[in-house]
Amino acid sequence: MLKFNFKKMIIHDGSYHLDDMMCAIFAHIVTNGGCKIVRTHDLDDLLGYQKADGNTIVCDVGGGEFDHHQIDGRINESTGTKFCAFGLLWKEFAKDFFHNYGIIDDKTIEFGTKLFQDSFINEIDKTDNEGQKKWPSSLSFIISSANNVGKSFDETFQMMKPLVECVFESLIKFVKDKEYTIKLASYSNGQNVLFNYGRFIPSYLFEGTVIRFVASKSNRNDGSWNINCVPGSSIPDSIEAGKNGCKFVHPARFLAVFESEKAAEEAAHLLQ
Repeated sequence: MLKFNFKKMIIHDGSYHLDDMMCAIFAHIVTNGGCKIVRTHDLDDLLGYQKADGNTIVCDVGGGEFDHHQIDGRINESTGTKFCAFGLLWKEFAKDFFHNYGIIDDKTIEFGTKLFQDSFINEIDKTDNEGQKKWPSSLSFIISSANNVGKSFDETFQMMKPLVECVFESLIKFVKDKEYTIKLASYSNGQNVLFNYGRFIPSYLFEGTVIRFVASKSNRNDGSWNINCVPGSSIPDSIEAGKNGCKFVHPARFLAVFESEKAAEEAAHLLQ
């Protein structure tokens, strides 16, 4: 069960930003709308809420566990920047978030937690701690624009929530695909080329496994097959376009296209 089961989240009032907006949207999504959002700077309110029972969480205000405005705020060692409030929230509840979607493998969760931190949250960390001018962010600019034209927090929340839901759905898909790659790689018997006959999986998701190359049917309707490289590998010079059924090799040599499955199978013997 998801442990993020708070009935109320406190965030600051006044101008809103991507950081506090993401905290609020996360709370709303993971509790299926069951977490009420309260916006305040009132010290008496904050002290009261912080002493409340386990039904309330305070984010991006008050100097507590999920704030980052204090001088001694926690540092993200991978970037050297303080975690934003949403980064702190994610660090604490990511595992429970994935468990709620039936994802329980620790290695897969570690991959998903880091993927979302690196590809999405790090940008919020930098922009919210050091400013939009130094670290331009398109999403932060959208939130600032909504502030500037007088959109209320609630109006902007309703605009942003479907976009964030889409991001979370995509994240879950990536993580489930990663879980699938680990399973596929376990059946490889040490072979470094995988012929994938199931659903399409990006080759970079096989990074960290024994698989170095992934062959799969092209989405073209001409019977062609692709061999994609897992990061760190490349199509060898012995495979050339126009020879032995090879139709195309990308100049960066991360992809080769073959006229048939048989031609891709023959080329697989040349891959190291």
